[in-house]
Amino acid sequence: RGLIITATLTVLVTWLLKRQFLGPLEQLQQGVTQIGHGALDHRIVLAGPSEYLHLAGAFNHMAATLQQREAQLAEQNRAMQASEARYRAIVEDQTELVCRYLPTGDITFANEAFCRYFDRPRDQLDGVDCRQMLSPDNPEAALRLLDTLCPAHPVARSEHRLVRPDGEIRWLHWTNRAIFDDRGNLVEYAGVGHDVTERKQTAERSEERRVGKECRSRW
Repeated sequence: RGLIITATLTVLVTWLLKRQFLGPLEQLQQGVTQIGHGALDHRIVLAGPSEYLHLAGAFNHMAATLQQREAQLAEQNRAMQASEARYRAIVEDQTELVCRYLPTGDITFANEAFCRYFDRPRDQLDGVDCRQMLSPDNPEAALRLLDTLCPAHPVARSEHRLVRPDGEIRWLHWTNRAIFDDRGNLVEYAGVGHDVTERKQTAERSEERRVGKECRSRW
């Protein structure tokens, strides 16, 4: 009879322990594992000691906070993508030559007008040193000009001569802007160029007429 009572008490105590402690602990562990694997919408629901309940509430609060932050980041990412798409659409419609390039000179973006002007498809421009195109006659001077840019004075302008593949001589005016991060570190450059050949030719003809008049007046 004593053995029966002992066995019964053992079974009862084991059942109570499992119900009050081991079961809730296992549920808590399973819930934490799901949250840890990225199921941020999961919430731990259990009954047990107050310590377990407080711990479950803390994990539920953490999961809700992470879920909210994840939603905010996703919304910010969508907004950034939409803004980038609008920027690219606007830039593509420009007649000016637009490009973005790293401090190393490697092109990261060129609009359609840029590609047409240099007669090169876009996939052949990625990674090309843009600084040679900004000033092919004197690239060292272009580099020195870019090196002078800083957060307080981020914009520089220059003009240079360009010989097209067909031998035609053209002139380009470039406005280059240096882009810095919040710490003042140089991130990239944005260049906008437009053809000023007609203006240059007009100025040259005017100068030739002026010189011609001076020569004739001397005679």
